[in-house]
Order: sequence, then C-alpha cells, then structure tokens
Amino acid sequence: MINKPKNKKIKKPLIFIFNQFAISPDMPGGTRHYDFGKELAKRGYEIYIFASDYSYQTLKYLKLKNNENYIIENINGVNFVWVKTIAYKKNNYKRIINQIAFSINAIKIASNIKLKPDFIIGSSPTLFTAFMSYKYTKCIGAKYIAEIRDLWPESLYCLNKRLKYHPYTLLLKIISAYLYKKSKKIIV
Repeated sequence: MINKPKNKKIKKPLIFIFNQFAISPDMPGGTRHYDFGKELAKRGYEIYIFASDYSYQTLKYLKLKNNENYIIENINGVNFVWVKTIAYKKNNYKRIINQIAFSINAIKIASNIKLKPDFIIGSSPTLFTAFMSYKYTKCIGAKYIAEIRDLWPESLYCLNKRLKYHPYTLLLKIISAYLYKKSKKIIV
C-alpha cells in the first residue's frame, strides 16, 4: 500500500517591493508595480508593495486617514502597504526629506508586519528607499534585487549639467554604484 502524503500547506515565496511611487489601478499614473505584482501572484508568489500614501502627481494623501501610519490593502492578490510620509509642494529639500522619511517609515512598518520575505526588490529612482531596503535584507537574510527604472542620478544631471558635481548628486551616485554591486540580480 502506498502512503499518500498529508496535505501540507506549501508556503508561497514572499516578495517585498519597495517603491515610494507605486500606485494601484484606482490612482492616476502608470501601474507598473501593481501589474508586475499581479503577474507574480499568478505564478504563486505572495507580494507586498510598500508605497507612499502621498501622491507626487496630485500632491495629496490618497489612502490613509489622519490617525493612520499605514494600512494594508489587497487588490487582486497584490498587498499594498500604504505608508504615511510628509508632504511637500515643490521639488526642493522637502522632497528629499519626504524620500528619507518614507524609506525609514517603510522599513519600520515592514519589520512590524512580522513576515520574512524571501526576496526584496528596491526600486529606483528613490535611492534612499532602495538603499534602506538593501540594508533591511541584511538584517533578515533575504535576497536583494535592484530595480533600475531610471538611470539615476545620471538622468538628473543630463537635464541640468550644473548638477553633475553637486554633493547631493555625488551621494546618489555612490549609493547607486553600491546597490548595483550588492544586488543578487538587477531588473531594468
């Protein structure tokens, strides 16, 4: 007689995607990460996308209520983790503070969710978030994948030659080179 294996629940591979500007289909703009997550979910992965509740396109908060720091919204098998961050109105130092605040808040929330992802994808052009998500992989033993959507900061100083040697641009260059070297894989 052949013993039938007991029905064991097979753990789906878990992927965290950190992209401050990812959006769901009900929001204005391109849904690249949602579409990517939906396809991965169809292939048996569990997906969490950490994104900002503050829209850079509308300059408004879209999902969270005043007293919420984050919420998790499942949309067609893709879990969006909407993260609170600070507002900004212009492309100045407040936008940089917004990016740093988002990266810190997103990693704190990821740690509090108590799930251990197998893979973490850190997406550009927000290199602070990509860097913090890489550091998070080192704490939990996940594999890091860099997603390069823009050649950043190269595209920044192609638009304005004076920015090529600006300290902020140089810092971004160092971060991007570091992430390219440390990534298990690179998605372009």
